[in-house]
Amino acid sequence: VWFFLLLHTTKRFAHSLAQRLGAQTVMGGPHATICAGELWADLPQLDFIVAGEGEESFVALLERIKYGEQPAG
Repeated sequence: VWFFLLLHTTKRFAHSLAQRLGAQTVMGGPHATICAGELWADLPQLDFIVAGEGEESFVALLERIKYGEQPAG
C-alpha cells in the first residue's frame, strides 16, 4: 500500500505506480476530504480514500487490510 497526500498532479501518478507494483491505492489529504466524490468519478480504480485527519484512520485501514477485514466507511 502506498500513501500519497493528494495533489491534483499526483493522483494519476499514484495509480500508475500502484499498478506497476501491484499495490492498492489510498488517497488522502485536504483535497481528498473535500472532493471525495470527484475522486471516485475521476479515478474509479482507487481502492480507498482517507478523509479528515488520516493519522489514526490510515493506520486502522492498514490493519484491516493486513487481516483481510472490510474497511469501515
